[in-house]
Amino acid sequence: MENQLPEYLRMPVNAAPNEKNVVRCGDVRITVITPRLIRIEQGAFTDDATTVVLCRDLGLCEAQVTRADDVVRINTGALEIAYRAGAPLA
Repeated sequence: MENQLPEYLRMPVNAAPNEKNVVRCGDVRITVITPRLIRIEQGAFTDDATTVVLCRDLGLCEAQVTRADDVVRINTGALEIAYRAGAPLA
């Protein structure tokens, strides 16, 4: 579908994440966008903008990443998640 908005109303977006905020584990990509916002994708990854998030590069987001056996843990100070390689996302 062709963009119907006049040029002056269009907002340039770059929805690609800061690669320093990306953790990969097998076919899963985990992006720490903010200390309280994490994006998890499995399989095919997309960097297109969404209605909620137009930009995923909000600068470097400090997070502690640890790997033990086949588990990756990410702790931002505000939240902690763990993912086991190969596990399905539900």
